[in-house]
Amino acid sequence: MDPGAGRRRGQRAGKFRARLAEELIAWAGHQFRQSRRLADGATEGDHGEARRRVAAKLGRAKAAPAKPAGPAFPATLRYVWEWFVEIMAGVAPGYGPAQPTWADLRAWADLTGETLHPWEARLIVRLGMVRASTLAEVAEAERNKP
Repeated sequence: MDPGAGRRRGQRAGKFRARLAEELIAWAGHQFRQSRRLADGATEGDHGEARRRVAAKLGRAKAAPAKPAGPAFPATLRYVWEWFVEIMAGVAPGYGPAQPTWADLRAWADLTGETLHPWEARLIVRLGMVRASTLAEVAEAERNKP
């Protein structure tokens, strides 16, 4: 038996998971941008929908897509997204947008009995970082307004 056979299979699985993780990060980033509140209280998604309605009234409906195209949701990782949402419900906000910490993940796993694989934990932390940086962009833009 080839001693490297299992390792190569593991590397393929790692590359597959990495690709799915990047798809989830891209999808989540799009969702976070669409749902973040702007200075007027509306979301970016609300603004996009208003632009589409105005374009339709002006006869330019073909110029405005029905909905902004975003990355596809990787259904294989639905459970990781659901875990992220559940974990974020218990994360206390600090000076900026809340982000899950390793301690938050450990506490959640201990309380729920779920077992997080290291790559899943890293992905949940990355999702939190993407969420926080996306939400912080609006706050930064507000601070920099003349």
